[in-house]
Amino acid sequence: DICTKRRDLHGEGQGYEKRCMLIYDGIHYDALALAADASAAEAEDVTMFQTGAVAELVDVKARSFVEEQHKQRQFTDTGNFTLRCVSCQQGLKGEKEAKAHAEATGHT
Repeated sequence: DICTKRRDLHGEGQGYEKRCMLIYDGIHYDALALAADASAAEAEDVTMFQTGAVAELVDVKARSFVEEQHKQRQFTDTGNFTLRCVSCQQGLKGEKEAKAHAEATGHT
């Protein structure tokens, strides 16, 4: 999770031989992909990693990537973003407040 820098690991110790990693930007998930090199075709990207030493190395790189993305604010904080209703110009904060406003007023 880029916003909170939280890391969740599911299935550890359950005998899985491969691992994939997902990066969440507050709106959607993307598979973490590693390219063999900068000129490699996207079709050659690797998204499944052997558990063990390889996965641990990828995890270190993933943490670094998330830290970099967080510093650049490359996420959407749906609980705290601000917006303005185009119908009535009321300022709103977060997804919950925006949804409640739309339900109460019919503004969409």
